[in-house]
Amino acid sequence: MSVPTNIRRVVHREIRSSRSVPAIIAALILLLVVLWVGTELVLSVFGQPALVVAPTQMLQQISGLPGSVQPVWLAAAGAVLIIIGLILVVLAVKPGHRGRHIVNDDRLGVVVDDRAIASALSAAARRAASLAPDQAVTTVSRRKVRVLLHPTSGSAVDEADVTAAVQEQLDQMNLRPEPRLRIEISPRGVIGA
Repeated sequence: MSVPTNIRRVVHREIRSSRSVPAIIAALILLLVVLWVGTELVLSVFGQPALVVAPTQMLQQISGLPGSVQPVWLAAAGAVLIIIGLILVVLAVKPGHRGRHIVNDDRLGVVVDDRAIASALSAAARRAASLAPDQAVTTVSRRKVRVLLHPTSGSAVDEADVTAAVQEQLDQMNLRPEPRLRIEISPRGVIGA
């Protein structure tokens, strides 16, 4: 039995972030520029002084730009504009991801926040290593899980036991996409934990 289409659509919306914020910011910047140029044109038509630059002066400065500015500065400005344009294109095309994972289930659409996953994996690591709550820190990203352990000074932590416990907890969660696990043990111990 497969997950119904409407549930898949809802789950997809829950793990993807909206692209509307970058689109709104770009539209507002463009709107402000158009309003400014329009205001300058209207002021020029009625013979009023310009707010910043008169449209005729603007056109003269733009047409005289290659001769009055060093080519290095023109190339640098062009490169900055190209980079900004590429960033906006990538933001528009590439899907955004929220800090969430899908639990594989044939009947339900279950989405789990990465912070909840990190908390559960930290607890499993602490139990396996007999550590205090603040001695295990877990970060979860889309494709990776990193568990950093800070053992008490003078006590050894068996990395294989911790890895097995955390991997078992991760396997029970049945996440999609399944993140890779990395266990790190800090070389500096914690005093009095």
